[in-house]
Amino acid sequence: YNYFISKKELMLAILSEIGAAHCVFIVEQVRQEVDFKMRIDRLFEAGFDYVRANPYQAKVLFAMLQGTNLTFKQHLSQVYQPMFTLITNDILIPGMEKGIFQALNPVSTTIMIMTFYLGLGSIVDENGEPPLDLKEAAAFVLRALGAKES
Repeated sequence: YNYFISKKELMLAILSEIGAAHCVFIVEQVRQEVDFKMRIDRLFEAGFDYVRANPYQAKVLFAMLQGTNLTFKQHLSQVYQPMFTLITNDILIPGMEKGIFQALNPVSTTIMIMTFYLGLGSIVDENGEPPLDLKEAAAFVLRALGAKES
């Protein structure tokens, strides 16, 4: 409490630190893939690799995202902007331009993918494991994107 003027400011700092680390890890992993469909797969795998490695920090993030405090939700929306940018600019738009994905509104589609991803994160077990197979989750998203078979 010596470094923060309130508990709220302390929590915002914690959310920034954890959320930024989560985003950096995912972005680094996803950008290693050149195939846009594999990037969707890697998004889920990398995201939950981080969650499994940091289950307590992830629980804090997901709890704040699902909670009622609008300040925390808005702050996390800003913290997760790199993931929104990654999905929109590094996966969806080029995938649509190459005809791999059907033409959709990339911003709306990114919001839906992030909602699905963060929703899965909110129901992980105590070890950070989601309740369904991540390959299945990625396949669901790819079907929704109308991904063309390779």
